[in-house]
Amino acid sequence: MPKPVPRYHSPEFPEGITRSAFRRLRREQKIEVMRSWFGQHYEDPAQRTPYESAEGGYQWIWGGPYDAREELESEFGGLAPQKLIEELVEELEQEGTKWAPTPSDGDYDDERDDRDEYVPDADEEWPPVVVDQRPEVDPLDAIANKIEFGLIPKYGSREELAARDVILKDIKKVEEELDRLNKPSSMMGHNNPPEPIEAEATEATVVTEDDEKRKIKAVVADIRTEIKSDAPDVTNVVTSTRHLRDSLIAVLKWSGKKIDTGIDEFIKSVMKTLGISATPFILAKAIGHYDALIGAIGSLYLNLLHWLQLMMSIQL
Repeated sequence: MPKPVPRYHSPEFPEGITRSAFRRLRREQKIEVMRSWFGQHYEDPAQRTPYESAEGGYQWIWGGPYDAREELESEFGGLAPQKLIEELVEELEQEGTKWAPTPSDGDYDDERDDRDEYVPDADEEWPPVVVDQRPEVDPLDAIANKIEFGLIPKYGSREELAARDVILKDIKKVEEELDRLNKPSSMMGHNNPPEPIEAEATEATVVTEDDEKRKIKAVVADIRTEIKSDAPDVTNVVTSTRHLRDSLIAVLKWSGKKIDTGIDEFIKSVMKTLGISATPFILAKAIGHYDALIGAIGSLYLNLLHWLQLMMSIQL
């Protein structure tokens, strides 16, 4: 008689257990095994499911949306008490009510190890370079989706309040750098006069930059108002953070830095180049005409993301 194949795995049972063994588990162990099983098969659609507002929201190209209750009852109905299933469903629905399948081997055709599916490089060498085609998850979209699904922000913890204090310090730093750049002397070199620039081009550039600086100042003022509130409006903060990111892109362009990757990874890489850690709560000295402003805005942006993710309990 063939030996039963382990069906369920969890941190406590990495080798897996059979259905019969599952029945003999304690209450807490059953919930943990069911939770692990669900996480192995389903994920928050914000992780990788394409989202198109014009098309009505998520595009369920890999299947779904799935309902946690239906899937758990289908797998564990008659195996676990209904009360335990309901308890886990209630917990999962605090995170979301619609679920997508976790990645499978067939999700990304470009990643299949099938030689006949590839075209050799121009030098005829094998294998060719394959570009990862998986969609990049915008962390602000992930947070906005959590709000749309009805997840309630968690205010008042020691960590959350500490994160707010860091944001307020970042805002002050951004405003200081804007004030510095607005002084006429900030446009001069350390030892030499500025390079000659055609008058027409200079005028157009100054107008554009001044408008953007005013926009940044207004955005950080809005963020300060929300952060100082007892219960900040997360939707407003997400919107302001998007505006802040757009402004950071504009400043990066002024500084002549080329954006050739995902904006969030690019922000982190630029800050690293400037000697500024991308880890929340850490600031370091930056140099150059716009580098200090880039560092201040970049730090504020990353710490806003950290605070939003902390409150919405999102891991990105």
